[in-house]
Order: sequence, then structure tokens, then C-alpha cells
Amino acid sequence: MKTEDTVEYNSLKWVKKELDLILTEAQLSLSAYIEDNDEADRLRECIDHLHMVQGTLQMVELFGAAQLAEEMEHVAVAVLNNKLEKTDDAYDVLMRSMLQLPDYLESLQAGSKDVPMVLLPLLNDLRASRNASLLSENVLFFPDVEVGSNSEEDIESGKLLPIVKKLRPHYLMGLLGWFKGEKVHASLSRILAVLSEFEKNTSERSTQRLWSISAALIEGLISEGIDANVSIKMILGHVDRSIKQLLDQGEEAFALNVPSDLLKNLLYYVARIDKDSERVSNVKRIYRLSELLPDDKTLEEARSGLGGLNTELLHTVSQGIREDMLEVKDILEIFVHAESRDTGQLESLPTLLSKIADTLAMLGLGGTREEVLEQKDKINKIIEGALDSSDEEVMNIAGVLLSVEAQLNNFIAKRSGPDSDEIESGRVGDLGNMPEAEYLEVLSAVITEALHDFNEAKQAILGYIENSSDKDLLKLVLKCLGEVEGAMFMLPIKRLEPQLESIKNYVGKVLLGGDHIPDQQQQDTLADVITSVEYYLEAILEGRPDLDLTVGSGEKAAEKLNAISSGYEDLVEEVITEEAPVKVAEEIVKQPEPEAKQPEPEAKQPEPEAKSSVTKE
Repeated sequence: MKTEDTVEYNSLKWVKKELDLILTEAQLSLSAYIEDNDEADRLRECIDHLHMVQGTLQMVELFGAAQLAEEMEHVAVAVLNNKLEKTDDAYDVLMRSMLQLPDYLESLQAGSKDVPMVLLPLLNDLRASRNASLLSENVLFFPDVEVGSNSEEDIESGKLLPIVKKLRPHYLMGLLGWFKGEKVHASLSRILAVLSEFEKNTSERSTQRLWSISAALIEGLISEGIDANVSIKMILGHVDRSIKQLLDQGEEAFALNVPSDLLKNLLYYVARIDKDSERVSNVKRIYRLSELLPDDKTLEEARSGLGGLNTELLHTVSQGIREDMLEVKDILEIFVHAESRDTGQLESLPTLLSKIADTLAMLGLGGTREEVLEQKDKINKIIEGALDSSDEEVMNIAGVLLSVEAQLNNFIAKRSGPDSDEIESGRVGDLGNMPEAEYLEVLSAVITEALHDFNEAKQAILGYIENSSDKDLLKLVLKCLGEVEGAMFMLPIKRLEPQLESIKNYVGKVLLGGDHIPDQQQQDTLADVITSVEYYLEAILEGRPDLDLTVGSGEKAAEKLNAISSGYEDLVEEVITEEAPVKVAEEIVKQPEPEAKQPEPEAKQPEPEAKSSVTKE
């Protein structure tokens, strides 16, 4: 591959020289401030330079590098506002970042890919210096922290607390000596001895995991299998906080709430240890760390363009984001359908959306990350009362998030193996040779609207089942189904036509025309068709590969509905509303004139009046 053919080369070649100059100026400004903290203007200059770098990298769509510059700016601002306890750590990681960013840009200019995962340790150090959550808590790393512990012995309960009270001061002494760089090996050995003693005397498996994983990380530091950094210092400081919580809460209560984020961060850095002792090897084996985190060789291949992150890892990431997205959608749905809307129900969403955005950034989907962050800002404004919490606004947010999920699925499908071309060509609907981004935008808009209309039809059917005297609900169903069929015609998508037609015939002929009240069996059959249509539309929007599998049961249920409807005459009452589409169903679905059939004896036949605009001639 020629470097001239890569996006990174063509975008960087215009701005690289200027970026190098700006970063040099930022280093000089920061150095001047470090020498004299009274020179706050020099730090402001540094912040301005970093902001300019971040904006330029964002403009040329190098989102991994842009995120590094963004984190650097956050740290510098925190220093300026006196929000950091350990400014020396912040100075160190800022200087390292300013030196490493030009090297990273050099590799991109040489034709490498922009793979933010390569920068994760440095990004974690920047976040740790300002006491922010580490990216390893939620990005590309999903270990099962419940799988077990190193010890299989049954240990008598009640032994741990006295040991912890006695030995916690020794843990703190070792930690302080290591932080100060005094007798580093002896300090780390002291910490390891304390953790080993805790492990031997802990009866609760969940608590025992904390000691065994922490001890493995300490062994890695002692053997120099991993470099000490700001992130690891912060993590081992958090271990001490957990020790204090244990003393305050008691062993049993603490065991129920061992912090999973802390375990994930510990496991992330154990996975990066490249000199395995027996303890380190055991932890890696128990938690399958080699399968969950790409090694340095894999990452180097990703950087050099020789390959990408492995398929299993990508699918794991996809599943993690889907679970987070599902939680977001559930919260939004509960909020929309609540009788009295309480914006407090949305308070967990900004954190969830930040987590999703971080993961997308590590995959290099910077543009998609920005879309998620925009929705996070909207949610914050709704919570603060600065933005209306109308159905339309919430549905718009949900629509963008569905589009984001579809973009992620498309990204993973293209990188999941040799059949990616088949996946790319297997688009739902025929929109010609439309570019992928534009296709996804159109698809998202049309399917979101179709889902909205179909949900309205579903609610109207449920309303009729509760109150069969309200025939206007059935007319609303026919109107909404006509609009859904119109959306399918726009794409066009043929697969749902038989199921939509079966619902429409049943509602129009049997319920409205035949004045029939469905029994439980017919309600179940109708529900099967409705669920199948709804699931199929959601599957299109979310980019699921098993579309054909989603409609099988619905098609069988549709045949049952058609058998029931065949005993009734066509609906002859015309349904007219001001908002109704101009005979959408007549234009979309053409069906031959049905043969005359005798109605079932118990069915009431309507008197003919006029042809409906939502049935077929």
C-alpha cells in the first residue's frame, strides 16, 4: 500500500508541520509554568495550543490522536484550576504525551492506521492524573470478574478483620515508599507480603479475588514485567480505600460490594505484564486475559496496517455496547410512557453514554462518538430543564442512538472476516449505489418513522381489545399500517408485506367489518405477527445479520390470520382522516380480486357502503 493512498497521509501532509510547531510551543509554555507556578498565563498558552491541536486533528478526522490531545487539555485545565492533588504526576504525563503524540502522527503519515487502542495506556495515565475513571473500566475489556479465585480451600470466617487491622499500616508504608521511589523493591515486597496474608485469611471468594489479582500486579511490578505509571499508582491507592471499607463495613458486607471497576482495572494491567510468574500466570488463566485483550504484537499489526483487532474481540465489544444501548433504550422507553415524567429517571444516561462514546473512540469511530456525545449533552439539558422532554425530542435521541448502533454493526461486519463484502452488499432495501453513510442515514430515518407508526397501531389494537366499542381505534390502526407500508415502499422492503397485509385484513375485515371480538387464541396469533414485524424492523435498524430468522414464526401466524380473514367480506366502510396518506396502501400493494367466499355462519357481515382507502381492490 502506498502511503499516498491513505486518508491519514493525505490529511496529515497539510497540517503535520504546523502541528509539530504548536506542540513544541505547548511544551515550552508548560516548562515555563513548571519552573514558575506564578506564570499562569504560560499555562493558559499551553491550554490554547492543545485546544488548537485537538481541533485540527478532529478536522482531519484523526480521532484517536484527537482524543489524546483532548485528554491532555483536560489535565492542563485541571492543573490551572488547582483541582489536582499530585501536580508532579500531571506534569510528567503531560510532557510524555507531548513527546509521544508527534511520534504517533509520524506513524500515521507513514501509512499506519489510526488505532486509538494503541494509546490506551497513555490515555489512562492522563485520566488517572486528574482522578477520572480509567478507560480500561469499559473499553474493549470485559473480563468476567465472578469466575473464581486462586484458592480452592475453605477458610474459616472471622479471621480476616484482625489481620487487616494489624497489617494495613504496613500496606500504606510500602505504598508510600514505592510512590516516593525509596527502596522500591523492598516497598513492593512489603505490599505483596500483606496481600498474601490477606488472601490466606479470607473466607469470602469475592474478597479473595481482590487480594489475588492485586498481588499478581505487584509481582509484575517487582519483576519489571510492567512499567509503573500514574494509572497503576491510582489503582493501588484504590485498593487501600477498599481495605478501609472492609474495616468499616465488616467482611460479609464488603464481600457483597467488592468494586467491579477496580477488579477490571487490576486485571487490565495484569494482562499487560510480559514476565509471567506462577501467580500472574494463574490469574491470566482463570480470567482468560489473553483472549480478552490484544497483545502488543496484535496492536502493532493494527498500527502498521497488517491487520485489525481480532474478530472475537470485536464481537465482544459489539455485545458490550449493545447491552449498554439496550439499557439506554429501556430507560428512554420507561421515561416516554410514564404518566408523570420525572427527569430523575434519566440521571444514569450521561454516564452510560460516556461509556459508549469511550468505547467507540477506542475503535476509531470518532465521528460516531461525537454523535453519542451530542445526545449526552441533550440528555443533560433535559435533566437541567433547559430542553423540552417532549416525545419528539426523546424519539430523536433514540433514533440517533439506533443509527449509532447500526454504524457500529456495519464497522464490525466489514472487519470480521473474508465475507465482509457479502455483508456489505446484502443491504436491506434497494437504494442503488448510495454511499454507506448516506444509506445508513436514510435507512435509520425511514425505519425509525415506521417503528413509530407501527407502535401507534399496536397501542390502538391493545386499546380496542380493552374497549371493543371504540371503532375509531381500528380506523387508526388501518391508517398507521398504511403509513408503515408506505415506508416499506420507499426502501423498498418486500419481506414484511405478507405480515402487514395479514394484520390489515384481519383488523379491517374481521374486527371492523365483521364487528368481531377476538378470543384469546386469535389475540395470541395477532400478537405473534405484531412481534415479528416489530422485531424485524428493529433488527434492520440495529444491523443484525439474522434477519430471515426473525420472520419465520410471524409468517406462520400471518397465515392463520389470513385463514380467519378469508371468511369475511372486504371492509366496505371508508376510513378518512385529515392526516391520512393519499391512498398509500392502494399504490403500494396490489392484490387480485378475491374469489367470492361464503362467510362463516357465526360471522356478522357488514352492509356494503364504500371501498376503503386502506384495503386492496
